[in-house]
Amino acid sequence: MDFVCIDFEVANNMNRSSVCALGIVEVKNGEIFKEEYLLIKPTDMYFDPYCVNIHGITPEDVADKPSFEEIWKDISRMFDGSLVIAHNASYDMSVLRHSLDEINVEYPSLFYNCTKNIAKKTWSGLPSYSLDVVARHLNITFKHHHALEDARTAAQVYLNACNYNEVVSHDGLIDKLKVVQGSLFSNGYSPARIREKKVSKRIDISELVAAATELDEDHPFYGATCAFTGTLQSMARKDAMQLVIDRGGDCTNGINKKTNYLIMGDQDFARFTDGKKSTKLKKAEDLIKDGQELEIISEQDFISLL
Repeated sequence: MDFVCIDFEVANNMNRSSVCALGIVEVKNGEIFKEEYLLIKPTDMYFDPYCVNIHGITPEDVADKPSFEEIWKDISRMFDGSLVIAHNASYDMSVLRHSLDEINVEYPSLFYNCTKNIAKKTWSGLPSYSLDVVARHLNITFKHHHALEDARTAAQVYLNACNYNEVVSHDGLIDKLKVVQGSLFSNGYSPARIREKKVSKRIDISELVAAATELDEDHPFYGATCAFTGTLQSMARKDAMQLVIDRGGDCTNGINKKTNYLIMGDQDFARFTDGKKSTKLKKAEDLIKDGQELEIISEQDFISLL
């Protein structure tokens, strides 16, 4: 089984082409064959303090590093015709597309899949499917938000999923789990997704109205109902709710049987993963145990899904 696992880090979330780091892990015959960690100088040198706090990369760290255009000449061979794996692949593939658009380079032809989707279908009942939670479930130790370590961990999650599902090929895995692989091609892309995804009916939110008239039906928040808990560090809760509405989702103030995502402020999420649970979190976990398609995600994961 051969594939390439990737993870991007960006300088700021307003510009997805502001790549400042890339981790690449090549897997050959089911074994990690080669790893590469690249620091990259983005064209947009604004480093959002929130992003710096997450990944620890500063403008000084990349001041003398090559641009994405320069490194793409060396790494493009790894992508064209390959199977690419990433955790929350919609985000990483969006970063790749925006970065290639910025330098006017045609997209490579490839298939890709998402270990987040694969984990959801493999290990049901986890309180969250963020990479750190899945890794903890599998007893994988790593430094979260370091591009190479994230890419390596995603590769290990994928290989673990294959072993758990007793399959020896990518086709066997996607067939058994009923997930749809994504693809990238010269003039566009199709998303990776769970084939049997359930969505809730839209709830009217009088104060919040979608800014866009044309919505992306493949976006993870399209048709989904979201609730927030704890203090967000990156934005006000109302602004976060507006972002959900703008992507075709709904928001509620509490958790109910229609909730698909519970988004937690990062500090609250850290306490939650350490075992401290509020009444609201216990209710969310009870709903998950009862079979509801509800996921508890951190603020950073929420931003990545946007």
